[in-house]
Amino acid sequence: MGKIAYFSMEIGVDPNIPTYCGGLGVLAGDTLIQAATDGIEMVGVTLLYNEGYFKQGFYESGWQFESKQEWNPHECMKKLDKSFVLKIHDRNVKVSIWEYLIKGENVDVPVYFLDTNNPENHEGDIDLTSHLYFGNRYFDKYYARICQEKLLGVGGIKALRLLDYKDEDIDVYHINEGHGSFAVLELLLECGGDEEYVKSKCVFTTHTPVIAGHDRFDYWAHAHPVLEDVLPENIRELAGQNDLCMTKLGMSLSNYKNAVSKEHKKKSEEMFVNQKIDYITNGVNARWVCDEFKELYNKYAKEWCKNPMILNSIEIPNNELFEAHNLAKKKLFKYIEDKLGEKLNPRALTIGSARRFTGYKQNHMILWKLNKLEQIVEKAGNDYEIRPSLQLIFSGKAHPEDDEGKRMLQYVINCAQKESCMCKDANLKIIFIPDYDMNIGKLMTSGVDVWLNTPKRPREASGTSGMKAAFNGVPHLSTLDGWWLEGINVSKEKLDDALAKKGYVISPTGWAFEEDEGLLKVLEDDIMPTYYENRPAWINIMKNAITMNASYFNTKRMLNEYVEKAYKIKGRGGVA
Repeated sequence: MGKIAYFSMEIGVDPNIPTYCGGLGVLAGDTLIQAATDGIEMVGVTLLYNEGYFKQGFYESGWQFESKQEWNPHECMKKLDKSFVLKIHDRNVKVSIWEYLIKGENVDVPVYFLDTNNPENHEGDIDLTSHLYFGNRYFDKYYARICQEKLLGVGGIKALRLLDYKDEDIDVYHINEGHGSFAVLELLLECGGDEEYVKSKCVFTTHTPVIAGHDRFDYWAHAHPVLEDVLPENIRELAGQNDLCMTKLGMSLSNYKNAVSKEHKKKSEEMFVNQKIDYITNGVNARWVCDEFKELYNKYAKEWCKNPMILNSIEIPNNELFEAHNLAKKKLFKYIEDKLGEKLNPRALTIGSARRFTGYKQNHMILWKLNKLEQIVEKAGNDYEIRPSLQLIFSGKAHPEDDEGKRMLQYVINCAQKESCMCKDANLKIIFIPDYDMNIGKLMTSGVDVWLNTPKRPREASGTSGMKAAFNGVPHLSTLDGWWLEGINVSKEKLDDALAKKGYVISPTGWAFEEDEGLLKVLEDDIMPTYYENRPAWINIMKNAITMNASYFNTKRMLNEYVEKAYKIKGRGGVA
């Protein structure tokens, strides 16, 4: 049986390898780790970013600035003694290959990182693998991006061939988002232009309904100069008449196309008419479960790590569940105290949010009406005799060129600085953890009491941070978008029943108040009273976050669906 080759611009397999920005890269890492667990023969192809994404810093004003992220690939992976030359425009670019092995019981899954940091190369070509999604010091950003994407797609196929992965050995080329779509052009060249053959081998996954997330290139300024050696004559039929759309190209030459949630499928078919697009809702890997909950799961569901779907019937005593959560919470608070010098109250309701800061994610929604929020928590502090009665923990980065995201981030930073200066009995505490990474993500999704997600509908393709929280018994509080439409899984009329079972919804369509008002209302009327007054009901919500959400929204179920629907490899990896 052949292998699946998985192309992704970013792959987050290890916190010490900063070749990921956020959800897309972490999902890719989760997928490949799950493949190793399930014994599915996959191989990952991505780029090596010698300066990572970026290290986050802040001016006194709270405005984000970026600097080089120091790391040494020699400490994390092996540089192979094989290299190849890729033609880009009129230059021959030497490409090195690094290998990282994900160990499985029966199968090891290799991830190959392509690297242009070779002294023989032009300075601009060396810079192609300097940093992820962050321009180029020598080329304009569109030219640099199309060069990067040729390196990933065309270079990725060449790397596989050099490493003895013949076409007949590979059943499926999985293109994870449009960045890798140039792989289909190299495959076309290899088979003499047989489009039907290429389609039969390719799978394409789209991850965003946001227009800016679908790369487009001018044919004459960028596509023809960079891709002249691989462009077919009918490229405009495949990729768009006016400009080259990477998503359209990948979809045109893939037999199976999928979105990453049920709602995202609808939005994708509206964006790309005449394309039949299926959906496979994202999931997260068991690596996101904190040690405290791993111990619980090992005790009450021994095979959960191989098959998290059995968590749907796990029974954990209330006291053990709540104690495990409190230990995870204290671990997060210790990290904050050690790093930031801020002491938090382990008895106080703590809400966390860590996402990329950008306009549609509305990361700062809970702070829009800060005076009203302060009134709510002041009343709660008096009622429940605990101060602070609410602690908010934020983290995340804004793209270096996203000024709107930076303004949102600045607002949160300024709120956190203001509140941290309040007297010790202040009833609202706001914390921002800088330089977000996977380690911080794991601490937060296991250590807060509620996970907050506030995307503007319908802009969230799926979202996975709330799934990670559910794996740790942390209820979700979100606008009704992305995976949460399936996670809550009820009609509007039954919403009140669902709130007592799985989590919380912010301002569903048709309600009279705005989303930020809806967020404050559900916080005041439902979340705080349940957390402080009805501990058994709260623990029941935590349990159902595990049994109803974590048991389904995981990479075991997700990869099984890819095997059945996209890869069509019956019996591989065990479809539960």
